[in-house]
Amino acid sequence: MLKDDSRIQLDLISYLNVNKILLGSKELEYTRELNAVFVDFPQLLKRNSVYSVDFYYSGYPRQTKGFGGLAFREDPSGHHWITTACQGSGAMVWWPNKEQWRDEVENMRLSVSIPSDLVDVSNGRLLGKADLGDGYTRWDWIIHYPINNYCVSLNIGNYVHFSDALNDLTLDFYCLPKHLEKAKRQFAQAKPMLQCYQKFFGDYPFKKDGYKLIEVPYSGMEHQSAVTYGNRFANGYLERDWTGVGISLKFDFIIIHESAHEWFGNSITAADRCDM
Repeated sequence: MLKDDSRIQLDLISYLNVNKILLGSKELEYTRELNAVFVDFPQLLKRNSVYSVDFYYSGYPRQTKGFGGLAFREDPSGHHWITTACQGSGAMVWWPNKEQWRDEVENMRLSVSIPSDLVDVSNGRLLGKADLGDGYTRWDWIIHYPINNYCVSLNIGNYVHFSDALNDLTLDFYCLPKHLEKAKRQFAQAKPMLQCYQKFFGDYPFKKDGYKLIEVPYSGMEHQSAVTYGNRFANGYLERDWTGVGISLKFDFIIIHESAHEWFGNSITAADRCDM
C-alpha cells in the first residue's frame, strides 16, 4: 500500500467477468466502472504493508486490433498457436492488474497450464514443468526483474528450441519445426547485435532471465527477455527497405528493433503512454 486506505483499484477489460475476490477466505465487495474494478476491504490497509488477494475471473478474450491482445490461432500444420501482444490495449485484456506503466512489480512468477503436446515460452527463466496427468502440463517461469505488465508474454505453440551463449548470457531460440533451418540462419544476427548493444549501451539488463527470440504469427514485440519475432526470416521489415536508402535490407529490422527495447523501453520505461 502506498497510503492508508480501504479501497484499491485493479483493471480488467469490461467483457471479462469478475467471479470473486478473496482476502484469505473472506470474499471482498467490489464495484465495476467500465474497465476499472474497485475493491473494498473491511479494515484499513496500512501504508507500506503488503497484502495478497486471490482474483477469480472468467470469460473469452477478444482479439484486438493491431497485434491481437490474447490471440488464438493455428500454425500451418494445424497446431494451436496462442500469443499475447497488448502494448496498446493493456494487459487488462487478458488478466487483472494495476494498469500503470509507472508502477512495475519487482519480480513475478508465472505458471501456465497447456495441452501437453504444446510448449509455452514466457518471460524469465524456466523453473521447470509438471505433467498434471490430465493431458495438460504446467510450465513454471520466474522473472527476476521489474517488468511492465504489457511485457508479460505467453507464447504457446508447437515450438522447437535451439540455443547459444554470449559469454555468460544464455541465448534461446524458438520456432516452428518447418522453419528451423531458416531460424538458425536468420537468428544468427542476434549474437553480434547483442555484442554491439552491450558495447555501446551497457550490459544486457536481464542476465538472470537470459535472452530469448521467439517466432510468432505477428510482426514482433519487445516482451522483456522473451522478444517475439514474425518478420518472415528475411532482412528489412516484412522484406521492405524500411529506411528508403537501401540500408535496412542489410539486417533484420525486427530482431534489431525489438531487441533494442530491452535497453530502451524495458530497462528504461516510460512513466505512461504520454511519454511515448
